[in-house]
Amino acid sequence: MKSELDYAWDILEEETPELFADLARSISNDLTAFECIIKDYDNTSTFADGIDSRIRDITYILATISRAFGRGYKAIRRNASEQNYSSYALQGMLPAYRTASQISGQSPSLPSFHFVLSSTSSPAPFILVA
Repeated sequence: MKSELDYAWDILEEETPELFADLARSISNDLTAFECIIKDYDNTSTFADGIDSRIRDITYILATISRAFGRGYKAIRRNASEQNYSSYALQGMLPAYRTASQISGQSPSLPSFHFVLSSTSSPAPFILVA
């Protein structure tokens, strides 16, 4: 991974929990305001009482999603930056190169090159290599 992307990854890692917390606060504030309106209309409403439990449920769900999102982008960052077999570049390149190396004939280089290009989702990096 290019070093200039480190700053963008760091920003994403720092701001994501804040964004999820802001979203949870916003939803909680809106539902609390709605609950007050319902209680003003009907003080004995069980619907208004259910809003409290729903606020806690939504807060828990958002916290769970935030943790899963954090794990996911950390895995993507790690796989995009490491030079081992789990990196995305190697996972995409190795099967294509192995199959291309098995092509034989009078001029195997041209069919091999086209196979590698057609096997990858973004052939632009491989054009410079060939």
